[in-house]
Amino acid sequence: MKDSSSRQQIVDIWKKNWRTTWASIKFDRDAILAFTIPPGEKHPGDWVSDWAVITVNQKNGLPTVKFRWHTVFRVKDGKIDQSVGFYDLNDILVQQGFTITPPAPKKAAKTNEIKKKVAKKKVAKKK
Repeated sequence: MKDSSSRQQIVDIWKKNWRTTWASIKFDRDAILAFTIPPGEKHPGDWVSDWAVITVNQKNGLPTVKFRWHTVFRVKDGKIDQSVGFYDLNDILVQQGFTITPPAPKKAAKTNEIKKKVAKKKVAKKK
């Protein structure tokens, strides 16, 4: 998988969010550790793994959100050359008042699809 954002795109997103969305961010680190994955293995290199709880206060009237964050950085020649962040987006959305609705079971979805087809045929016959 390739990274979907360039370094400049990420910097631009952070700058925009500080101007328009975030009032403050608290980064409460749980742990940080370094490890090496040897050549020949998947994702070889020197890595740093960072765990934290982040609290974001927002400017736009949305409630403050608090969530767990895990980021893994690959370090090459003393610089970060790759990073991947993990967080629970559903948790953040629920804290902001959104409702998460699971998809309908496949059987119900299939039944609804059949009902729609039957309804279309009835409308076509009336014309």
